[in-house]
Amino acid sequence: MVLRKAEPDELNVGKIVDLYASRDDQQTIEDLIRYSIKFFGNDVEVIDCATSAEEYKRAFSKFGFFKKQTEVPMYHCEDTYLADKLEARKSKCFFTKGDHDWDQYNPVGTV
Repeated sequence: MVLRKAEPDELNVGKIVDLYASRDDQQTIEDLIRYSIKFFGNDVEVIDCATSAEEYKRAFSKFGFFKKQTEVPMYHCEDTYLADKLEARKSKCFFTKGDHDWDQYNPVGTV
């Protein structure tokens, strides 16, 4: 798991950047989320995360997290054979905030 608290000039948001557990291990997923909530405590105004796994989404909703927006993951692969394999298995892909620039420094007052 990778957790990040805001820097002093950022919005006061705790970020669950990466969280890894087997999709069929609901107990570990929930334990990691529980730990994240305890880690951030009252030090942040909100906890933000992203996941593409339905099993993770269900666990987050149990703890009061809700869907803020939908992102469409995009990837580019010039190898057509590999691109076709990736497309066929897209429901098995696992994306988190660590897979993009979602975890970038966001100073207060910027849009």
